Amino acid sequence: MSTKKYYSWPAKASTNRQALPSLGGAGGGPENMEKERIEIFKRRSFGDKLNATFDFVRENWRPLFKYMTYLLLPVSLVAAFGMQGLSSFYFNAVLGSLSETAGDAFMESELFSMGIQFLLFIVAFGFMGILEGSIVYALMKLYSESPHGLEGITFADVRPLLKRNIGRMVLMVTVFLFVYMLAVGAMVGLAVLSPVTLVITIPALIVSILPLSLWTPAYLLEDLSLWSSLAKALRLGFATWGGILGITIVIGILVNIASTVVQLPFFIVAIVKGFLFTSDDGGPTVWIDFLSYLSSILMLYGSMLISSLSLIALAYQYGHACDKVDGVSIDLDIKHFDEKE
Repeated sequence: MSTKKYYSWPAKASTNRQALPSLGGAGGGPENMEKERIEIFKRRSFGDKLNATFDFVRENWRPLFKYMTYLLLPVSLVAAFGMQGLSSFYFNAVLGSLSETAGDAFMESELFSMGIQFLLFIVAFGFMGILEGSIVYALMKLYSESPHGLEGITFADVRPLLKRNIGRMVLMVTVFLFVYMLAVGAMVGLAVLSPVTLVITIPALIVSILPLSLWTPAYLLEDLSLWSSLAKALRLGFATWGGILGITIVIGILVNIASTVVQLPFFIVAIVKGFLFTSDDGGPTVWIDFLSYLSSILMLYGSMLISSLSLIALAYQYGHACDKVDGVSIDLDIKHFDEKE
């Protein structure tokens, strides 16, 4: 059975980029400099995949920053509120007892509130992840389809793809969690029967995780069904397993280093807050609580913004796998030639 491919934009296999009309840089480049489209479906070396990732960010950082801020920042305010509630509960329940300000009555009265705040944080943080993937791949798809890239796009241009991607992401995450719970349940059941099975099931689960990372770009960048995109992601993922591992490690290190910068203020404030809880000064002030809330927003929003680099890198890894295994760029060249004729 043939696999349906997404062919809505022209591409050339002989070059790394396709020239675009000069209309000024979407990422702040010179007005008269000719831009070139960074192709997704192209076989690349490991270094070229990294270069394509950073080139895309360098060229399109303004729309990426604009739409991720516009959509992610409001949700991060809600997630940070839930995170603040959990933080306050922890300090009152654990450190507060050291200064004899908390006891069993406090724990019982605050338990329900903690549950609500935990649920609020999990839902908001999960939705941030769904929005992040939806925004990044909507912009990448629009960049590839538009003759001018992301130059001059408006929210009206992004909205249809964004709505499509959010719906697909919700469905994909739901199915993934269901299948993951089934897999873990099966592992536990086999381990109860014979612990020796863990020698096989744990490595198998770990090995399968990497190919699954291509599921998101396959489902959001192409017009494939849920199960067709999953099958394609697994097929291409196992065929290019080493490349996915390398991209994941290198980009993961860069993302973690950069994320530390935006996470540091939160941990500094948390240390100060914990010190005040254990002192005799009556606990943290309103200003400390406010700084803790702001640092939570910075940590959540900044981490999501930085981690989008991983999604972009996986898109180019997916495009590389498509060309390497299925020869997609050749098919695109033929279609492009037929359109010229």
